[in-house]
Amino acid sequence: MNGILPRYGCSACDFSFVAGWSHQDFGSFAYCRACAADLLLRSLRSGWAPEPGEVLQVRQFTEGKWRKTQFKLPPFPGPSNPSEETYQAFLSVVLSDLACPSCSSVGRIASSPENDEPCPACRVGKLVTRGTVIP
Repeated sequence: MNGILPRYGCSACDFSFVAGWSHQDFGSFAYCRACAADLLLRSLRSGWAPEPGEVLQVRQFTEGKWRKTQFKLPPFPGPSNPSEETYQAFLSVVLSDLACPSCSSVGRIASSPENDEPCPACRVGKLVTRGTVIP
């Protein structure tokens, strides 16, 4: 998976996030469309991608660090070293059933924004690309 990740931000407030898999954080970033919670879908095995059968833990960024939640994803059914497309296809299926650890909304977790998506923090601005980052 790519080590250069897209960064998004709101056109009206200071909400921002990174999308994709971080080799340094051992997981991929996500956010809640209902409450703007900052989430990490974390691997315990690999910094490069989920392993076949691995259950990723959902962590939430609070009080300046990633904290464990009771939420987990179903086992990853893909191959070793999956492409970004394979991993995102998995997320598109499993995130629709996941509840947010912050607000309990089901099906509102996203790994990247849609075109012209409203900001989950202020509900006024739109999420736009703000460049890239190497996390």
